[in-house]
Amino acid sequence: MKTVLIFLSIMLMLSFGAMAQSITLEPGNPADPDKGSIVYDKNTNQLKYWNGTNWIPVTNAAAGGGWAANGTAIHNANTGNVGIGTTTPVAPLHVREGKTVLFGADTSGFGTKFIWYPQKAALRAGTVSNPGVAWNLDKVGQNSMALGFNTLASGIVAVAIGNTTEASGNYSLALGTQTEAKGAYSTALGIKTKATGAYSTALGAETSATATFSTAMGYNTIASGNYSTALGYYTHTNSAYATVIGYNNADATDALFMVGDGFTVNSGHNALTVLKNGNVGIGGLNSPDAPLHVGQGLNGKINLQSNKYFNHSTDSEIHNLGNGNYDVSILANHNIVTKGSFVSSQSVTSSDVRIKNIVGVSDAAKDLALLLQLKITDYRYKDEVGMGNQLFKKVIAQEVEAVYPEAVKQITSIIPDIYSLAEKTAYDATQKRLTVVLAKDYQLKAGDKIKVIHPVHGEVTTIIESVKDKSFTLNNWLYESEKLFVYGREVKDFRTVDYEALSMLGISAIQQLAKEVEELKKQNKVLKTDLTARLEAVERRLMK
Repeated sequence: MKTVLIFLSIMLMLSFGAMAQSITLEPGNPADPDKGSIVYDKNTNQLKYWNGTNWIPVTNAAAGGGWAANGTAIHNANTGNVGIGTTTPVAPLHVREGKTVLFGADTSGFGTKFIWYPQKAALRAGTVSNPGVAWNLDKVGQNSMALGFNTLASGIVAVAIGNTTEASGNYSLALGTQTEAKGAYSTALGIKTKATGAYSTALGAETSATATFSTAMGYNTIASGNYSTALGYYTHTNSAYATVIGYNNADATDALFMVGDGFTVNSGHNALTVLKNGNVGIGGLNSPDAPLHVGQGLNGKINLQSNKYFNHSTDSEIHNLGNGNYDVSILANHNIVTKGSFVSSQSVTSSDVRIKNIVGVSDAAKDLALLLQLKITDYRYKDEVGMGNQLFKKVIAQEVEAVYPEAVKQITSIIPDIYSLAEKTAYDATQKRLTVVLAKDYQLKAGDKIKVIHPVHGEVTTIIESVKDKSFTLNNWLYESEKLFVYGREVKDFRTVDYEALSMLGISAIQQLAKEVEELKKQNKVLKTDLTARLEAVERRLMK
């Protein structure tokens, strides 16, 4: 505003100057001038006006500002350089240090503006429409810079560039759209990334690094453990020092390294898990319970193929190795547990007395009586695709539990209680939601964990979001599915039988039978001897 007034004053004076006399000013010349009269002094080549007492050069700063050979308000050194607050401008526009520079309506409030705050050595340029990020001095960090739309750099030596970015941590950097760098020395780049931990880094889209020295890269990855790293698609870790890569992993407690390969966000799955205690899980094991814990078989001849559920395959086997060719070795110092068959040419079990507290010798007679109560049943598995049509002759866990509960344990597992191809599926790609319609109502409920089989991606274990009559909905489903085979739901009381316990019961019973047979033999020998003696006596009497 001051510049405008100066310009108007000069133009007004020049208009008067056009009517001014061109004279040589001397005492008494001109005589009795009116206040405000303007003349041109040929001696000094200056335009002057009469202030009622003296003749004052129009271009003198003391006369009310303006361009001046001397002065500190605005200065033009006739070199093309303009100085504001300095008499020696060294650039086309030179503002003296300590002076705020503004291009725009005001330093506070909304609008498009360019501001230099010398007291904080801070720069602002762009547009502000959000009161929460207004470029008022109290929201400006020392030695900071904010450029773009609704950017906030309130931290010391912080930089925020882009659209609605925030660098509120000291020495932080936020670039992109809706990125937040709130931790000290943090960096957030991309779209909706958040780096809230000290020294944290978040790159990509919707990634979050919340812990100290954590790093999240990719899409929707979360690194919330100190010194942790999450890379890929929907990967996450809470463990300190952990690294996870891949997609849709299942976060393992106290993990060191994970490779996720989950099908849906809510059904995390790990191809590989390494814990800090050294345990390694392969094939879907999120918390391996042994130094090497294998969840899915590799190599060999496997009696399962997902396409059989859709009648696409020619047989029920996947041939990776020749029949009988098992060339994979596992060296284990402790137990090896499998839900499938155990193939071995020899089996040795530890049984040293020095590792046992002996309670007593089993009662063989009672064991025989117990064994006689067990029923052997002929059956085939409901999952004919996975288990084949083979006839089995074994026990039923619930029947064993009724007479010999020590040989039965309960675990969590999935049963084929639905085992049906979906009647219809509907996929909402925007919401990543799949609706599945079944042939009948299987009494499913929200929160149930079920296993389904996709024609391309195979087995997927996921959580039901909602149920309505014969249909249910799966959330965070990634792929369109025209066909889907629904295997069954998870149960907490799945029974398993300890066949080794049954074998030992059988040995004890056989020993009892052997004892009884031996006793019968003795009795038979006595009877036989007695009978022989009687026959000989009869024969002697008949011969007389």
